[in-house]
Amino acid sequence: MMKTRNYFFLFGLFFIIYNHDVLGQSGHFHSMEKALETPNKVLYLNLRHQELTRVPREILQFKNLKSLNLEYNQLTELPKFLQRMQHLERLLLAKNPWSEFPMVVTKLKKIRTLSLSYTSISSLPKQLKRLKKLEWLNFGHTPFTQIPEVVFKLKNLKTITAVGAKIESIPAKIKCLKKLEVLEFDHNALTSIPEELGELSALKKLSFSNNKIEEFPEALTKLSNLEVINFSKNKLKTLPKNFCYFIALVSIDLSHNQLTDLPQGCMTDPYLWEDLILKHNAFSEEKKAAFRAYYITHRAPERLILD
Repeated sequence: MMKTRNYFFLFGLFFIIYNHDVLGQSGHFHSMEKALETPNKVLYLNLRHQELTRVPREILQFKNLKSLNLEYNQLTELPKFLQRMQHLERLLLAKNPWSEFPMVVTKLKKIRTLSLSYTSISSLPKQLKRLKKLEWLNFGHTPFTQIPEVVFKLKNLKTITAVGAKIESIPAKIKCLKKLEVLEFDHNALTSIPEELGELSALKKLSFSNNKIEEFPEALTKLSNLEVINFSKNKLKTLPKNFCYFIALVSIDLSHNQLTDLPQGCMTDPYLWEDLILKHNAFSEEKKAAFRAYYITHRAPERLILD
């Protein structure tokens, strides 16, 4: 009986907490109707999948709004009155039929997060440099073939996501973005990676899967803060000599390349502490057996993925 009472008590507590959040008491709202009941409490407004063709003017009542999600609607422009929302820090515009970048965004000087993915926007205005606090920029699945020039003016950027765009190259000037921690350029048209990435000491994640990269830059092995790197589904044939030191503390995916061997010394202690994914390369069966034998003896076998 006591266990049953405890169960119902916990369930009731969960129900109260859940409804507390759903009703917007935590500042999160998913409809204009509910948000307008307590406009001063609205901090996060999610209007995804609302079939909006315009942004309702009533949004101006949310004086404390920090995050606005307008994804998956039918918007083609943003109204000028949106520039009055000077508390906005997060603006998500993905999956709308934009043909041009909505210029009013450049007036929102507190924006830290901006998503433009899955749109037809093909250029960014030079005025975007006004967003000096911008840290996270997503222009994935857009027609961009190059990184827009203004991006290199955004000195506080920590994350650039361009998954599924058409980027052909990353220029050397990427090195000026000293605060970069994450670069995600999967499914693009890259054939090489600039050595200058090795100067970005804050980098934690590099993801370049599904490109046409033929060489692993030796400069990347100097990045001591890297935690994850993905070069799967490229055209790598060899790896730099310092690769062994580099992978000691980095989870790395090199699957679906053309590798025939690892640099001499990689299969010795104290290297290969993290996950190493090597499946679908050109290793001989003899090499695979040697790799497996090393992991069985010195490391957890599940850390090595060969097949």
